[in-house]
Amino acid sequence: RKGLPDPEVLVERLLKRRTFRPDPQGSNVMFAFFAQHFTHQFFKTYNRMGLGFTKALAHGLIDGEMYPPAVADAPVRMSYPPGIPEEKQMAIGQEVFGLLPGLGLYATLWLREHNRVCDILKAEHPTWDDEQLFQTTRLIVIGELDTMKNMFVTLELVEPIPGCST
Repeated sequence: RKGLPDPEVLVERLLKRRTFRPDPQGSNVMFAFFAQHFTHQFFKTYNRMGLGFTKALAHGLIDGEMYPPAVADAPVRMSYPPGIPEEKQMAIGQEVFGLLPGLGLYATLWLREHNRVCDILKAEHPTWDDEQLFQTTRLIVIGELDTMKNMFVTLELVEPIPGCST
């Protein structure tokens, strides 16, 4: 360690912002989490059922609010910092989602949206089994995510074409 600079000095001199500088594209850190969550949902699959299928893990309740299940109650492996007990770890999407609060936020938000849509489909199609409800709802929620992604790309990232209005 001899000769290495003090980490606190490095942070103070190189990384600390002294004035606010907005993102030139008008974005924020939540967009980065949204993009990461979006891409992970397409690449994390339950391969025993075939590509494109995910495994339903149910959900848990904390103070009456719906959240992903605890790792202690779900057959998944998650990466959390050492010392956090399994009953406090949530089983959400990719193994690393528990390390980043924004990914946990989106996993919870989309879990709740999935269950909201599933309740509507169940009322409309009482003969459907749980698997048909789950997979149909999954496709609808993917469509919602894709629509949001397309709207963001169109409205925020692409420069307007001269003479056209949005």
